[in-house]
Amino acid sequence: MERGAHMFQCRECKKNFPKWSRVCPVCSSEKSLEKQPMLPNAEKTERIAGPELEHLASGFPIFDRVFAGGFLRAFVYFIHASRGSGKTTFFLQICTFLVRLGKKVVFFSFDESLEGIRKKCLQYKLGQHLPHFVSENSPGVIERTLLEYRPDFVVVDSLQTLAEYNRDAVVGTLFRLSKEAKKQRFALAVTGEEQKDGMDYLGSTSIGHIVDVLVKMDEGLDNEVVISTPDKNRDTDDKTSRCFFQRTPDGLREISEAQTGYRHRHREESKIGLAAFVGRAGNEFLLDEITAALGKSSAKASLSIEGMSNAKTKSLLTVIENGFLVTTAGFVLTANRTKKLLGDAELACVVSILSLLYRKPIPIDTVFIGGVDNHGCLLQVEGMERRVRRAKDLGYRRIIGPRASGMQNAAWEEVDTIKDVWQKLGFAK
Repeated sequence: MERGAHMFQCRECKKNFPKWSRVCPVCSSEKSLEKQPMLPNAEKTERIAGPELEHLASGFPIFDRVFAGGFLRAFVYFIHASRGSGKTTFFLQICTFLVRLGKKVVFFSFDESLEGIRKKCLQYKLGQHLPHFVSENSPGVIERTLLEYRPDFVVVDSLQTLAEYNRDAVVGTLFRLSKEAKKQRFALAVTGEEQKDGMDYLGSTSIGHIVDVLVKMDEGLDNEVVISTPDKNRDTDDKTSRCFFQRTPDGLREISEAQTGYRHRHREESKIGLAAFVGRAGNEFLLDEITAALGKSSAKASLSIEGMSNAKTKSLLTVIENGFLVTTAGFVLTANRTKKLLGDAELACVVSILSLLYRKPIPIDTVFIGGVDNHGCLLQVEGMERRVRRAKDLGYRRIIGPRASGMQNAAWEEVDTIKDVWQKLGFAK
């Protein structure tokens, strides 16, 4: 068998596909495609167990579902996040879980001293089954340790500290670590600290070429931790799935995506001028909220939308003026998470303004998906069905959007115009 040759089989309909996708192309089951090794010249495929295909479980079932069973041997995972986001805590919990399973684990701690690491272990009640800790940052220390312990799983925390924040040294060090992981067949997790803007990290361009999986760790709005692979994932090709954790005094605790929803943050209280929508950020679909507020009063209606083009802003204002007879008032729209509002937020933008204008709160269980044309008609946006599924996963009961065209597997409440939306909500005069 050629190393790395594989295909994906749906566990529901048992059909095989050459590439991974979030939704099965045949039966539309979500996240049902599983990696299967492929035998050359064979009509049927079967799963072959072996050390080169072994995933090391993390101890977090949600994480393991997203990452095909955990960390694949001989693969390099680069986890980047801002300082203090929970990277060290996350890997300390994983390491102790693997040690408890009888795996050999080495934790290189270059960001914190051994005293600091031991204090964290006590804090998180990880006093037993600890990995082998190394904090000495000297030439050859990693190579000597790997040769001596022959580990199954290795954590390097962090790459930039190990390489003393030298760009060339960062790239060279990571390349050497990658070669050792593939040679000795251990799973390697390397952490990296993002720059203050959260958009880059030292040695970023070359790091993306060397590693097998780029993992991003974000901090949520309610002390949550969100882990995803939006940039690169050679293991499953999945760059859309995410897993969620809550910070607690005992470490990170798994939570479902529904527990991070904004409606939970609002404690089921509807708010005037607030409309939820499912937007897109790279390869991910995420829930966001539009908040409408009154701006400067003037003799003529005005509208300011953060990140939306002036042409589209004028178009939406015209729709509101013509459809709802608004001639004065100034409106300012912002989103909680999205800096640049695109076409998938247009319906929510208009609804949030109408909610503010008529002083009627939008029900907290309702989400809006779609664009709006110059005449107030609703338009489909890319990935409608996946957006609908994401909203349902978060616990939203009402999903309102444009009429579907062609085959539709995910159901939502279909409407044609902005006025239809307002009537469906029961807010029409």
